[in-house]
Amino acid sequence: MLASTMAGYAMGGISNPFGTSKYYKGGGVSGMERSARRANLRREKEIRGYYDEMVGLYAPGGEFGKGYEAQLERAKTKDVATGTQQLISSGLYGTTTAAGLGQTWEENVGAPARLRLEDLRMQKYADILGQKASFVERIQNEYPDYGLIAGLQSQIY
Repeated sequence: MLASTMAGYAMGGISNPFGTSKYYKGGGVSGMERSARRANLRREKEIRGYYDEMVGLYAPGGEFGKGYEAQLERAKTKDVATGTQQLISSGLYGTTTAAGLGQTWEENVGAPARLRLEDLRMQKYADILGQKASFVERIQNEYPDYGLIAGLQSQIY
């Protein structure tokens, strides 16, 4: 069918399939190609922006987990205050037991929770970097096959 289309084109009976001048000379890129390339580049830039945003969210120092860390600090303050109140009530406040409440809480609750959070953050960070790498790897910049075009052109003359 393409050969017949090209033959019809050569006879002037149909419009130019390449979107260039009436008699294709093999030069230039059609307006549709330029438009499609620009649209693809805009989409690529937009998607890269989304991935960069997600990478920033999970990267060390990013926002992921900040709420959980704040919640841990509030729980520590509350638990140490409760422990201190219990020591006061039992008459043991002036002892060294009160000084170790924060450290004990941190060893038993805080540090393990922060380590789990950091593991989760790094897992998500690695996942999103892998997704971004896959996206970049899948980008294909296809250009016109001028050999094919020349071959088809030679068939019409």
